[in-house]
Amino acid sequence: MQNGRECLLRPGEFAVYESIAPYTLLFDEGVDHRFIRFPRAALALPDRLLRDITAVPLGSDNPVARLAFTYFSQLAVSDALHQGVHADAVVGPRSNSCVPS
Repeated sequence: MQNGRECLLRPGEFAVYESIAPYTLLFDEGVDHRFIRFPRAALALPDRLLRDITAVPLGSDNPVARLAFTYFSQLAVSDALHQGVHADAVVGPRSNSCVPS
């Protein structure tokens, strides 16, 4: 719950919430969940857009949400993505190594 909205997440869905604003998370027993935190600046989204998307279920019916869910799910469970050259690519996708010369 955040910004006057409440969402119920089903398997394969995710939601965004801001830790700098009041929020409530409620879990039933047996829930498998993952949290990924990153700075707001890393999203490069306007504050209003972030407020508008908090506590909104994002699922497989939305192609952008489907892509993000796959990315974040793999980021959360794949140790290989956190090591060596892969870690640099995940943490800094805008690095100079990706810029055409």
